[in-house]
Amino acid sequence: MIFSVKEASDQSGVNPTTIRMWEARYGWPKPGRRDNGYRYYLRHQVDELKRMKELIRQGHSIGHLIHEGLPLWPSDERPARPDVERLLAQLPAPRGAVAAEIRRHVDLALIHRDGLRLWEMALRTMWEVHPSEQALTGWLPYVVAAEAWEIAGQPLPDRARLEDHIQVHLRKLIGRQAGDALQVVPTEPTALTAALVAALLSTQHGHPARVEDELALPDAGAFVTVGRSAPDPARVRGDRYEGHLTLVDDPRHRQVAALIDQAAYGQAV
Repeated sequence: MIFSVKEASDQSGVNPTTIRMWEARYGWPKPGRRDNGYRYYLRHQVDELKRMKELIRQGHSIGHLIHEGLPLWPSDERPARPDVERLLAQLPAPRGAVAAEIRRHVDLALIHRDGLRLWEMALRTMWEVHPSEQALTGWLPYVVAAEAWEIAGQPLPDRARLEDHIQVHLRKLIGRQAGDALQVVPTEPTALTAALVAALLSTQHGHPARVEDELALPDAGAFVTVGRSAPDPARVRGDRYEGHLTLVDDPRHRQVAALIDQAAYGQAV
């Protein structure tokens, strides 16, 4: 659900002029923009406005509660801001000039949590980038950054709706794979897009893979899991299970990006 600035004001009790002033002075809250340029806010932003108003009423200064455009709540040591720029810099870049230019904008949108720019770049990736380069241009950077922001407690704006759109597109790119293709299983619902990206990378690098709608571990065939948490080792014993893949740094598992390197594929999973 999204709210206009007036609706956000009514819900939070913060005057619309004050909301705009905080945005201009402190870079917070950072609204999305409709096609007509009007601001909109998400539910969690309205809740944060309400919380900020209460803290100011208690005597806190907003200048001390906002750090680098993010709220620093009294119980926090620092705003939970992941190093998204470093994570994205570690990913391979696409080779094509158009793809590289779009990737640059994708990275900036992800670093700054710019929801509308993410939609624009997702559509440009679909329409302007060759399918063989789309994973490196948009989809892999997106799932890595989305996971980092999710872990930090600051999900990307409009994430669910954008990912629904991306998932439909990824399934078309992967296509129908034979029954003996590697099965990529997300370990939680929010990892479905990441599982599709992993299947796309694997398929495009010579190892056909598919993603089932079910989140349950398969009864037959080789499979890998993708997500924040690996399955219980007692449930995945046997030679059918080829390992777990993560999106962000985890010394216990390889990352989805390892699927890009064909030579490393046998060790990646």
